[in-house]
Amino acid sequence: GARCVRTDGAQAMDLGAWQAARRGVEEKGAFLAPGRIRNRAPLAKNAAEFRVLIVEDDPDQAALADLRVSMAGYAVRLARNCAELVNEIRPREAPDIVLLDIMLPDGNGWDVLASLRRHPRLALLPVVMLSALNEPNEVRWGLALGADGYVTKPYSKKILADTIGAVLRHL
Repeated sequence: GARCVRTDGAQAMDLGAWQAARRGVEEKGAFLAPGRIRNRAPLAKNAAEFRVLIVEDDPDQAALADLRVSMAGYAVRLARNCAELVNEIRPREAPDIVLLDIMLPDGNGWDVLASLRRHPRLALLPVVMLSALNEPNEVRWGLALGADGYVTKPYSKKILADTIGAVLRHL
């Protein structure tokens, strides 16, 4: 199919995926990257065994995400910025999935995602962008950089839980 051409080294996205990204944002506020997810083996765990790292600087948004993810049964860790993200990942076992805000006080989620995708140990770590940036070109950019999903704020508990479950392929 037709492909969106990129000149900055990010993965190109075919036109059908771009149109689906746009529809996903317009219809429910979430989009998945099926190519990345399809190539990941399903994880045989129940929700409580999954470790979800939420990277969110706004205290109200962090509390809301923590509540919604916890209510879905997942174990949650929080990081308020890029430095805390590094501290959560470096000394410990990596989380099963990262929910990553884009606008952070000490960096941005785009750069964090690109760094994760270049890291030998973390390149395959599932990442869902969680952002108020909801224009189709922003969604496309996140998916082209290698995000497994993109959820726009505001979001419902169901959308967030369904997105995590679909990315982890444990439903």
